[in-house]
Amino acid sequence: MSVLGRFRRSIILGASAALVAGATALYAQDSTSGFWSVPWEKGPVTGRLGDLAEIQVPEGYVFTGKKGTKRFMELTQNPFGGDEYGTLAPASKDLNWFVVFEFNSVGYVKDDEKDKIDADKLLKSIQEGSLAANRERKKRGWSEMEVVGWSSPPSYNPETHNLEWGIRGISKERDGTQHDVANHSIRVLGRGGVMKCDVVAAPEDLEAALTSFRGLLNNYAYLPGHRYAEFRQGDKLAAVGLTGLVLGGAAVAAVKSGLFAKLLKPLLIAAAAFFASVGKWLARVFRGLFGRDEKVA
Repeated sequence: MSVLGRFRRSIILGASAALVAGATALYAQDSTSGFWSVPWEKGPVTGRLGDLAEIQVPEGYVFTGKKGTKRFMELTQNPFGGDEYGTLAPASKDLNWFVVFEFNSVGYVKDDEKDKIDADKLLKSIQEGSLAANRERKKRGWSEMEVVGWSSPPSYNPETHNLEWGIRGISKERDGTQHDVANHSIRVLGRGGVMKCDVVAAPEDLEAALTSFRGLLNNYAYLPGHRYAEFRQGDKLAAVGLTGLVLGGAAVAAVKSGLFAKLLKPLLIAAAAFFASVGKWLARVFRGLFGRDEKVA
């Protein structure tokens, strides 16, 4: 059964269990139509993320590049946007998490806010956006989402230039049942943009998945010419800082009801309604993320 067939909770941040279920179902299919029809490379191998970066994949894991990621998206009936450069997963029939690497060429994100990230203020903004989206969801008879708090408050490592945060929530179904949901986001800053590494896992598996992936991420590196430290005067500057990346990532989750922007085909249509309901709040976020480019003189 595909992700579409498994997906039952059209909620903010609630995609993880359905996506993992879809991937697990793919694994169980035959080699010509299921998980193994993707051209996976078994570790140990160097996973190339286009001409931008690479990650060392150890034994026990599999990796596929852009072409394979497109196939993986097709198998799970999800759209492929073109900015997805690779997918990493455990090489196990008990597959319980995976990561898609997606690059956002917003430009060089300054980290001068690293000591000024106000987690409480950010959470309040995210919750306000969630409430606005819920009003529209309620009108349409869809389940609602309460953002409970941080599972991991935003943190930035100035040595690796990794920005990381996690959000906890509760899905409230129309029949009165509730489900715990979670997402976890990691952004790796580079010279020309940000590599988005969102861990897709069921809530009960998330902590173990994060432990594994954080270890693997130690062996991630931008290729020469794309490293954060190689910024030069005249490079494009992103219109947002670290706070904007967190708020923008949460907005994408609120709009698309998933862990990252392009993994839930049926909810892309619903996104237009969310944009309308969240209004100026989201408009400011996305205008900041994608609407203005700057140059350093």
